[in-house]
Amino acid sequence: MKTKLLFLILFLSIGSHILNAQTFDDGTFQFEAINSYEAYITGSLAGCPTGEITMPGYADDGTNYYTIIGIADNAFSNCTGLTKVTIGVPEGAYYIGNNAFGNCPNLTEISSPYAYEAITIGDSAFSGCSSLTTINFSEVIDELGAYAFSGCTSLSEIRFSDFLITIGDYAFNNCTGLASFWIEKAIPIAINSTVFNGVTISSIPLIVPYGSVATYQATSIWQDFSPIVQSTFNDGTVEYKLISLSEVKVLGGASGCPTGTLIIPETISDSGNTYTVTTIQREAFYNCSGISTLSLPNSLTFIDNYAFAYCSGITSVALGTGLENIGSSAFNGCSSLTSLTLPDSLTETDTGVFSDCTSLTSVTIGNGLNSINDFTFQNCTSLTSIIIPNSIESINTLAFYGCTDLASINFGSGVTTIENYAFASCTSLTAITIPDSVETIDSSAFRDCTSLSSIELGSGITTINSYAFRNCTNVSSVTANMITPTSITSSVFWAVDITTIPLTVPNGSLTAYQNATVWQNFNPINEQSTLSTNIESLETVSIYPNPATTTINISSSQQISLIELYDLTGKRVLLKREANLIDVSTLSPGLYLMTIQTNTGQVTKKIWVK
Repeated sequence: MKTKLLFLILFLSIGSHILNAQTFDDGTFQFEAINSYEAYITGSLAGCPTGEITMPGYADDGTNYYTIIGIADNAFSNCTGLTKVTIGVPEGAYYIGNNAFGNCPNLTEISSPYAYEAITIGDSAFSGCSSLTTINFSEVIDELGAYAFSGCTSLSEIRFSDFLITIGDYAFNNCTGLASFWIEKAIPIAINSTVFNGVTISSIPLIVPYGSVATYQATSIWQDFSPIVQSTFNDGTVEYKLISLSEVKVLGGASGCPTGTLIIPETISDSGNTYTVTTIQREAFYNCSGISTLSLPNSLTFIDNYAFAYCSGITSVALGTGLENIGSSAFNGCSSLTSLTLPDSLTETDTGVFSDCTSLTSVTIGNGLNSINDFTFQNCTSLTSIIIPNSIESINTLAFYGCTDLASINFGSGVTTIENYAFASCTSLTAITIPDSVETIDSSAFRDCTSLSSIELGSGITTINSYAFRNCTNVSSVTANMITPTSITSSVFWAVDITTIPLTVPNGSLTAYQNATVWQNFNPINEQSTLSTNIESLETVSIYPNPATTTINISSSQQISLIELYDLTGKRVLLKREANLIDVSTLSPGLYLMTIQTNTGQVTKKIWVK
């Protein structure tokens, strides 16, 4: 690294006329090549930029393609209108030159989202940036030049990793806003007393690696920080890491995977300091098959990706009431988990959170989510029913794919989209009622639901994409509540013989469906019964008992094709085909209208349920 930097500094000092360096621009930034494949940024083409700027990681001059390896000395110094800088750091080391952003008093943030290798900061690189509060790549800084952050009075916190090798004199001169200093080096770097000139470090916490407190307490300059605390610690069962001076995240087991009941506390103390537990780290308990029950605190807000994936022994999970976000596949493969309640505080889940939880039979979804993300309950083969709350707007791709025991879905009134394969291969599903709020049923949404017999489509549907009901070979009735037939292709009901399936459509829409592509192939096509109290009498039909409490018998000398029961608001509460006995035990007491269709006509009668 040092060899490369010395080469760059030598190059800058001896001048481009000696090395025949090429300068070029991309319309926004100016560059200077140091060879045929590397260049650095020398400034902005239009002088000092203002506001936010994003620097490229690569550039070309029309002939060669260059990796940008740094920002030249003085490149953006005295750019008083500059507020935010994002650096596109490619793979490899990077250099921010001497005084590169010196005296940019309105610069508040400098970041490099993809910086993974060492970044070297030159002398006075950010000197006088009095508004600077955020440096998101500090943990990959390896060398910090003299006066690098001198006069950065708004800088309250900075974190360094084991990358850091040197800290130059006066690097944090007059950084009077500094409130904490984090460094993940087990052996302290030798520094001069001038590094923190003008800063009262005796009242600033120093956070150091586990087991290094005593070493820092015995090292010149570092020993003057107070307090000095370790960044990681454990309680004998769980290991924790400081996120801030008041919060910690769970790293995993203190000595491998815990067993039995795992209770994560709301607060945890170390060396006299008490911290709130807010996060569980990625893969913290991955494949810890010995955990049987899990209790998470109300203080917890985030569970990261794969945190409990493949914990095959977990049978129950208590999620805290403060949980806001669950990362991808966090509980994937928890094959013994039987029930689950998602709190109302939960507003975001990533993909596959509970996929392959094959023993999961019961799920309660809170009202904080507005979507069920991709793969969330994929292959939860024991799940028998699901209630989608009104807060859910989208059921995403493969959300319930392969839930082979799922027999009942109660859709909330907020759902607008059912995405690709959302309920595909739910082979126990017998009936679905799509609410009027739904606008789109995407491709293969209910594909291979081979037990599905009854489909009711809400009035708001505008799109049904290909294969939505492919291979739903047991369908015996379809009700379409769209006044105007939604345009569909034959692939929607691929491998389903719709010529033998009755279609019920809204009153006044019969002709439209009879003339609509695909819909016209259903047989027969009937309009929904009108809710009139004018009774058309068919002597051949009798209904008893009436009033009824549990069941109603319908007898007729004619073949009964359809029975519909409506409450007095006009809502259909029951639909049966070719039946002579209906169950009314679950209905609220009151007056209902029953319409019975036979091969010779229909009759509407009043029914009392006690």
